Amino acid sequence: MRDFIDTFPDPRSGEPGLYLKRLDEIIAQELWTIPVDAQHVLQHNPELYHKIVTYPTEVMALFQITFATYYVQRLKSHSDTEFEFQKRKFAEDVQKYNGAHPAA
Repeated sequence: MRDFIDTFPDPRSGEPGLYLKRLDEIIAQELWTIPVDAQHVLQHNPELYHKIVTYPTEVMALFQITFATYYVQRLKSHSDTEFEFQKRKFAEDVQKYNGAHPAA
């Protein structure tokens, strides 16, 4: 997936990195979606395309994770803002929930 995102060429210029360029445009426009052309995936990696067709939910989730990783990396390079993911303690949340709604 990373290879596809990094190297798929822009059809107009022939330069690699069409989807990285699109990602930069999305960051500049503060959008949250990036269209991926399935024909581009097929041209670049028929095996990956077959996985998308066979397991669309799982593979698209991996695409989302991969693009999100790139998004955060590129957003950091466009900004001086520090990013930190919010961490939650699952066990504490469960205890609070169980305390509020005890089992009968």
